[in-house]
Amino acid sequence: MKDNPEVKKIWWTALVVYLGRGILNGMFLYVWGPLFYDHFSMSVSAESAIVITMVLFAIRQTLVALLEVPVGALADTIGRAQVTILSQAIFCAFFVCLAALSFTTDFIPVLIWASLASLCYALGYCFFNGAFSAWSADILKERSPQTPYAWLASRFHWYLSFGELFGAVLSIFFYLQDLPFVAFIVGAILAYSLMGFSMKRMEEPKIVISGHRPKISAAELVRKIFERMKKCFQVVRQTQVIKWVVLTYGSFMFLMSLIVHLWPVYLKSTAGVDKLSVEWIVVAVITLVVQIVGGKFFVSLNDRMTSKSVGSRTRFKTYRIIYVGTSILSSVSVFVLSGLAFKGDIPLYALVTVISLVLFCWSIMGSCFDILVNSYIGKEHAKDRATVFSSGSMVRSFLTLLFSIPAGGFSAQESPVGWSIPAVLLLIAAIGTHFAIIKDEKQRAVKVSTNQMEPQNAT
Repeated sequence: MKDNPEVKKIWWTALVVYLGRGILNGMFLYVWGPLFYDHFSMSVSAESAIVITMVLFAIRQTLVALLEVPVGALADTIGRAQVTILSQAIFCAFFVCLAALSFTTDFIPVLIWASLASLCYALGYCFFNGAFSAWSADILKERSPQTPYAWLASRFHWYLSFGELFGAVLSIFFYLQDLPFVAFIVGAILAYSLMGFSMKRMEEPKIVISGHRPKISAAELVRKIFERMKKCFQVVRQTQVIKWVVLTYGSFMFLMSLIVHLWPVYLKSTAGVDKLSVEWIVVAVITLVVQIVGGKFFVSLNDRMTSKSVGSRTRFKTYRIIYVGTSILSSVSVFVLSGLAFKGDIPLYALVTVISLVLFCWSIMGSCFDILVNSYIGKEHAKDRATVFSSGSMVRSFLTLLFSIPAGGFSAQESPVGWSIPAVLLLIAAIGTHFAIIKDEKQRAVKVSTNQMEPQNAT
């Protein structure tokens, strides 16, 4: 695929953007939970600190829930490249807020900077999520129609995982040296650099350019956004299989993000400060290396299917098995961890094993989601691609809003017990997705056998 100059250009852009995004994720994902918790603990009790941290987590996800689909509609209206560039500018401001928080100890300033950081994260996340995936799908179809989107999408989380490993080790190191602001300043500089790179490399697909006027009033823009949101909800509501795929993705993201944010807090509460420095880095490195392995496995699997010219229905069945299987595996493993936590302290090896399993599965099913939804959307809804992609994260945000407090627990030591809540939601969603996709596969097979309609290319 890389021999094609157009594909190589798109691939290189995706590589830099996702690798950079992974570094940015690693710079904060593993330290901002402890950062919030530690700074709130300076002025309130430990129990209150964990509750406030989870409240901010819930508020942040509420903002994502409210903004996710409207921002996806904005990307479909004014351009996916423009919205991606805006996300990187907002992430620059996000890291500036985290750096400022590092220097505050009083409750009110800590609350202000933590709230601003949560707001910036919600905006930056919404502006990137969906927009870049939609840009990649459309620009690839436009420049190289014969190249399967799965070839590119399968690599997204692999690159992301590499970046997260580097960013996590760097941020944890500086955090343990009482210099967390250094990592956050580096993150701000990197986000600014990615913005400049994207401005140079990302051109709007023709399908987006042809869909809006160069100049548009604010009232017209709002009207178009609401129209696209309406179409998005119609597509998800009317297509049963998309509904279940999106619900599973949202449930998995809720489970995964909860664990990633809270395992450092739990580890600190049980291991103590003296041992934390070693265990924190060891757990982060092991789990992220496993995540990289998972991403590479999915890339290799997808490349083998493509090189052997495996039929689209066979590939589609493989994606279904992987998507549902990784979800069930993650759910069951977290059930076991919650049971161990209910009985007493969790052995370190068990914590590492479960986190590794969840991240391994995430590196695979995240790309599977892009591939499945891109297939189900179809050509007739191509202009609404970013909006539909965004609906998965919107579901995650609503689940976080509803269940973050009980799922996060009311003390750091007992937090893993509550992780069983998103595990239950994920298990139910995965089973529903399994039957919904099988039903859709049968309907496609009937249409093919009666020569009424050819199945959509699953890649």
